[in-house]
Amino acid sequence: MKQYFDTNHDDVVSIKEVIQFFFHFVTKVFLYVVFLLLALIFLFFIFYFVDLLYNLRSGENKPPLFDAYVIVSPSMVPNINVLDVIITTRVSDPSKIKVGDVITFNSTDYRSSGVTVTHRVKKIEKTSDGKYLFTTKGDANNTEDATRQPFSSIYGKVLLRLPKLGYIQYILSTVLGWLLLIIVPTVFVIISFISLVLKVKICDISIKLVTINPIKAIFLMFLNLSHNIGKKKPNGTNKSIFKQALMKSETISKNGIMFTAKSIFRDAILGKPTSAKTAVK
Repeated sequence: MKQYFDTNHDDVVSIKEVIQFFFHFVTKVFLYVVFLLLALIFLFFIFYFVDLLYNLRSGENKPPLFDAYVIVSPSMVPNINVLDVIITTRVSDPSKIKVGDVITFNSTDYRSSGVTVTHRVKKIEKTSDGKYLFTTKGDANNTEDATRQPFSSIYGKVLLRLPKLGYIQYILSTVLGWLLLIIVPTVFVIISFISLVLKVKICDISIKLVTINPIKAIFLMFLNLSHNIGKKKPNGTNKSIFKQALMKSETISKNGIMFTAKSIFRDAILGKPTSAKTAVK
């Protein structure tokens, strides 16, 4: 089997291990993306429900601060397509709506009464009593909407368009889609987190803190080398012995200086002075 070497030329990596590495990398990226989307959705719902509770307690009948809609008709093509998702934001002052803005409203048109519509503002009129009336039109339509919309029927102004995200809603409406996009990733994230916690605990248990001096550490290193003498690789190197010494390294502390047996072993074999780090208090 073809083999690859790492940058230190110490370990041989097989094709199977390379494939596993890329598989884990792609899986991790996918899970991070899923986690980020879930976090954004969670924050969106937090804002939504906090604002909703505030409006209920204050007795105000306001549209949500943010809302999302799936487009199901082609009246706004090509700027907004079917199954695109739009994010709207509440408009508190009618004067902030300008000609050219895309708004979402509860239609008062006799042909589509009570239907939620997203169209572009074409004209704005102000009545004698100070009320605003908005004439709208779909970008793909030939004529303007027959009925002017009062400000009270407007849910919000389109803030953001998410292309084709409506497909996710369609998929999630099925049991298989819910299972593949929600249940499986969630279970995988939970299992990965539990596995990581267990590995950290095992590492914590396996690390022994002892108080010895550097000379004793070097002595232990030589004992380990003498015990494994003769276990050389075909090319005559002592890499396997060296790696075994590193694997049995321990963290040691003496006189306020933090040494690691790993660095002591490496420096002793390479003939370098012992390295040290400031002690962790």
